[in-house]
Amino acid sequence: MTITPGLARAFAVVEAAAAQGLRCPTRKEAVAFHNRASELAWQGFIKVEVYARNYRVVTILVGPYAGKSTKPPSTKSATPWLTQTRESMLRDLQARPANRRERCNRKS
Repeated sequence: MTITPGLARAFAVVEAAAAQGLRCPTRKEAVAFHNRASELAWQGFIKVEVYARNYRVVTILVGPYAGKSTKPPSTKSATPWLTQTRESMLRDLQARPANRRERCNRKS
């Protein structure tokens, strides 16, 4: 795992929020994190769960705060409609057709 300075800053923002049990930073609060969230998940640093109204819960997977998460949604019955981890992203890539011809043939 290689981490660039931009990724390190983005990780530090969400790691601090998780350590304090705060809500995941919104795009307005931390543009650097939102632009890099998928890349951090791809590299295995975080797990992102997206709930209704784009509410995100991020779980730290590495470092001293591994296992810590940002504040969960207030609705107890909420379930995420999207989960981003390295494994889920690899699964999506493998399920996706390799080229346009395969996509067209799959539909018919």
